[in-house]
Amino acid sequence: MNRGIRNVRQKNKGEAERASCEDKVSSRELRHRARAQTKGADPLNPGSIESQQETPGSLTSEIDQIEVEATVVVQEQTKRDDMNNPTLDAENSDTSQNSQQDPMEISTDAMQEPRVAGESEEANSTIVDVELPDPFDIDSKDAGNQFAVTEYLSDIHRMLRVNEERCIIDQNYMSRQPDINARMRVILNDWLIEVHLKFKLRQETLYLCFQLIDRFLSSNTVPRQSLQLVGMTGLMLASKYEEIYPPEIRDYIYICDNAYTRDQILKMEQTMLNKLNYTLSLPTCWSWMKRFAKVAHKENDLEFFHLLSYMIELSYFQMKMLAYRPSMLVAASVCFAKKMLKEDPEWSEMLQHHTGYEVQNMIPCMNDLRGLILQAKNETQYKAVYKKFSHSKYSQVCCVPTSWNLLTNKSAGHEILYRSHPRDVVVGDLSPSLVAVYL
Repeated sequence: MNRGIRNVRQKNKGEAERASCEDKVSSRELRHRARAQTKGADPLNPGSIESQQETPGSLTSEIDQIEVEATVVVQEQTKRDDMNNPTLDAENSDTSQNSQQDPMEISTDAMQEPRVAGESEEANSTIVDVELPDPFDIDSKDAGNQFAVTEYLSDIHRMLRVNEERCIIDQNYMSRQPDINARMRVILNDWLIEVHLKFKLRQETLYLCFQLIDRFLSSNTVPRQSLQLVGMTGLMLASKYEEIYPPEIRDYIYICDNAYTRDQILKMEQTMLNKLNYTLSLPTCWSWMKRFAKVAHKENDLEFFHLLSYMIELSYFQMKMLAYRPSMLVAASVCFAKKMLKEDPEWSEMLQHHTGYEVQNMIPCMNDLRGLILQAKNETQYKAVYKKFSHSKYSQVCCVPTSWNLLTNKSAGHEILYRSHPRDVVVGDLSPSLVAVYL
């Protein structure tokens, strides 16, 4: 831009000097003509005719001399300007190159749309950068909370989905165990819930403990006398991973009534870690519970969260529940808990978007959860978990009624009924042997 301004100034200056020279030539020519006319009109001057004939030649030569002098003055002025501005030659060469463009080339400057009067660039940028709000966004309100890590949530849950495939355990692994069975596993889990409650450990510690035990038992043969040792070691590993102040080994020795020594516990810990390849960070049901409760707008509802925890803990007693992914199990528990609390709607587009499951996909899992709730009320094999959630500290959620037509979902276009075998029907109650009939 500065080069263009200097070129324009130089050009204007040269034109001004040329114009001044032409003015001088014109004024001098007029004086000579006036003088010649005056001489020709004088009758006393006998050579007036000769002088009148000689005037045009002398006038022309004088004009040529003046033009030459003016040209020399302009050239000297240009040389002085070039000496003062050494970059002028380069600028003039750039200008000449630009002027020697292809004459057939069309300039795009002339094709630009005219700007509306009064329209500013700020207004245009505002219109372009407008973003519509996400109807499924639940994290924008926590943007200022650094502990919510909202900028990483999408990546975290995407990675949890990927690692979740590694959490699926063969539900028939007990058939490969020669000395233990599924009933012994139920007794072990019931005892671990009591120990977990006694030590006042975190909820996620219990879920990780159950996962570590099942992963170890699914790939290793364990004798009956070592089953409790495996369960206690699994709880110790989970507490070391999740707790700030985990219990010490002497506490585990005391809680198992000195059935195992310190060396036996440490040796089993090394064995389990080697068999599990030191992988303790796989997702559990706890990885999804708070997230899905937040999607359901129940993150501050203590009763809802206790009911959700009750169904999740019951699911660890049945081998067939191992076939469900943790996210599926939590999503089905959320839907079933909303049905038990008679909330409408039981399932929304928001929940479907964040969980990735539709109602019809969760029906088998909800059927199994309802069967577990009925078994916990009628049988004594789930005594510890039933006693735990019958306390007021846990909102007594085990006493929430499950009606006959609880799983009716007309909005989804299907209805679920539960029927029992005729000989198992008891007045005022349902039998645990339930068959789901899809209408």
